[in-house]
Amino acid sequence: MNICIIGKVSPIQGGVAQLNFWLCYALAKQGHQVHLISNGTETEEEFRITLGRIPDDMSGTPFADVKDNLHIHYTNEKAKYQYIPYANPFVSKLSNIAIDVVRKYECDFILGHYFEPYGVAAYVTSQATGVPFGLKHAGSDVGRLLKNPEQNTLYHEIFSKAAFIFSSGSTTRRFYHAGVDPYNVMPFAPPTCPEFIYNPDRTALNLEQYLLNTKDALRKPIYSMLREQFGYENYDSNAGTIGIYGKIGISKGSYDLIESLGKLKKRGKKFNFLALTNGHERQLIEFIDKVKEAGIEENTIWLPFMPHWQVPEFINLCDTVCFLERDFSIPIHMPGVAVEVMRCGKCLIVSEEIYDKQRVKDALVPDENLLVVDPQDTDALAEKIGFVLDFPDKAKQIGANCYEVAKDFYPSFEEVAESISDKFTEAFENIKRRELEMSALELQSFVNRLYTDDVFRKLNDVAPDMAESLYQLTDEEKQAIRNIEKKALAEFASSLKMKNFKKNSSSYEYTLKVLGEPALFKLFERFYNVNPAYPGETKLAFVSKFGQFLEDSINGSEDDIPNYTAELIRFENIRNQLNLTTTNQDDFEYINIKQLPNPKIENDTKIKLVDSATLLKLDFDLAQIIEQLDEDDVPAHAESKVTAMVMYFIPTSPKVKLLSLNPAAGMLIELMKGETTFAQLLDSFETQTGITGCGDDLKQALEFFHSNELLLVS
Repeated sequence: MNICIIGKVSPIQGGVAQLNFWLCYALAKQGHQVHLISNGTETEEEFRITLGRIPDDMSGTPFADVKDNLHIHYTNEKAKYQYIPYANPFVSKLSNIAIDVVRKYECDFILGHYFEPYGVAAYVTSQATGVPFGLKHAGSDVGRLLKNPEQNTLYHEIFSKAAFIFSSGSTTRRFYHAGVDPYNVMPFAPPTCPEFIYNPDRTALNLEQYLLNTKDALRKPIYSMLREQFGYENYDSNAGTIGIYGKIGISKGSYDLIESLGKLKKRGKKFNFLALTNGHERQLIEFIDKVKEAGIEENTIWLPFMPHWQVPEFINLCDTVCFLERDFSIPIHMPGVAVEVMRCGKCLIVSEEIYDKQRVKDALVPDENLLVVDPQDTDALAEKIGFVLDFPDKAKQIGANCYEVAKDFYPSFEEVAESISDKFTEAFENIKRRELEMSALELQSFVNRLYTDDVFRKLNDVAPDMAESLYQLTDEEKQAIRNIEKKALAEFASSLKMKNFKKNSSSYEYTLKVLGEPALFKLFERFYNVNPAYPGETKLAFVSKFGQFLEDSINGSEDDIPNYTAELIRFENIRNQLNLTTTNQDDFEYINIKQLPNPKIENDTKIKLVDSATLLKLDFDLAQIIEQLDEDDVPAHAESKVTAMVMYFIPTSPKVKLLSLNPAAGMLIELMKGETTFAQLLDSFETQTGITGCGDDLKQALEFFHSNELLLVS
């Protein structure tokens, strides 16, 4: 494919630019032609990677491996414009280049990575060229920019026009709620931390040479101040080294760390504090003041931002790297620093907030393969750092243990690149399929029916005049249709049907495991012949009809199939309907709201089930059956057993949540209709059951529901 991507890249610093870099690399490595349009060279010094502009021949960068397939088109940072009020016209400049590129290289589609200005530019380019576009977001654009009333309407308009949106697990349902067709929302958050870049074998940074090479790269007076006060002369090669990299600030835990280091200095500890960082001038002045206040100016060495593919050299110069982000304003923010340090096998000190966000958290044991601390407890943080300084061999072993966890958990970049290519190919194929399905013209409607309706296609074979009489076609259009080669038509129709099957059978993944693909496809063919997909039909309508058809077919079947199959289909149909029917809680407006961790329930505490909560009364123990199916163990038969479970969705995940219920818990769920107070609920429960004095047990049950995100408490 020829792909046009509009987005951040070096010399822009940050996770989005880094992810975009590796997306482009992966696609080019897989053989696609990639054209990257970026304003990276116009980045302000505060967030600019020094010596980070990617040269035309890609030399000195990983892009050199794929230079035949990857083409970077930077905007012109030296151009001057005269208009009032002045603002750098990034949308116009990016769109202008992209329009030319899309037309010249006949790009198949456009991706805007991050809403502003790249998503807007992708939208403009698509409108100008007629080439479809898609979006990929980060945390700050959906968590901050989308909430701005001066941008919100435009972004929602762009959502509605996008051919696809690469979402994260925490935004998938929110895009549904925003009115985006679920077929167009594609959860996609690939890990991009290549093992050939991030590994323990990378040579440690030559600190003196790096500081020498970058001394003239940043020209503002604040950088001269940083270089003069925190230069290489402060480095002690015989002392342990603590490092941080990335942006600085209160929510990054930067000043918590500095305070802790000051406490260690007062205890006589020797160390180097390497700060690979930058930011607004006021932040840098605050950084300088905090370092002086802590009395560690002679221990501190400041480094300007470096290209992310060189960061492992910095990590490997350190004895420990701290990543202490806490109370971050955008909860879905998922920075990659921790994984990068894990991949390099260095002792990692993280905040509890970052620890909780790790995909591999279940395999991470504090004090065994990383160190976890509340950074606001600066005494505890000082103790963790002191451990690294006092026991460097133990710290090395902790880092080595963490490396093994990361190596086992995260896929190789070759696997990641294949999955990225597959996802982009899927997006492109979906675009092409919809171009056929969504046409409303008579001729195209006729052809669409030929492709999707077996009975109508046979009618057209034996009695074309009768088939054509159902549509208002000109003589030229009738002749064009009759010139379609029947075998090719049949093959394409079969292919289209199979694609529809693949697309929709994933909504019945457990039924697919029980029946097997041949049997389920046979049922799908029967369904499709009487219910072909038609332009504009929603995913909710189609999968619901298919589910009802499956349940009716199984109930009337004499085939030897497991006795729980019909109930399993009904379960999946209800789950699909809940998944595709959003609630107010799924609105982007609430994306930054954090749930109370452990609320204390009093008599006047207001409680309410999440809006999607649905109580299911079942004839089989589906929870156990599903657990077996998840292990690819298909029970041939199940004993009848009256059970109950509650099914629900939460805004931060597209996956269903299930809780099996005992009779008392089931009754409790039934009693919670709308918002109620604990006192009212207790009274209703005791009245229904005749049991008294169960207040503490009831509170315990509600706390359990809350911990599983089933209950809202205020």
